[in-house]
Amino acid sequence: MCGVEAAREVIDIPIIGGFPATAFMALALSQRFSIVTILQSTVAMQRAHPQTYGIEDTFASIRAID
Repeated sequence: MCGVEAAREVIDIPIIGGFPATAFMALALSQRFSIVTILQSTVAMQRAHPQTYGIEDTFASIRAID
């Protein structure tokens, strides 16, 4: 979601980040989902995404694979 909000301020077309599209697709396929991320440093930022979209009850876990 890096840069999505900034892009929305500059561009006059709909901007969709990667998280909502993939999270809601995962929820279309299952009742819960987890996030696999590369870096441990992004875990805190990624934890906020389900709360932002009101789907924290369906969020199972987040794992960094380093």
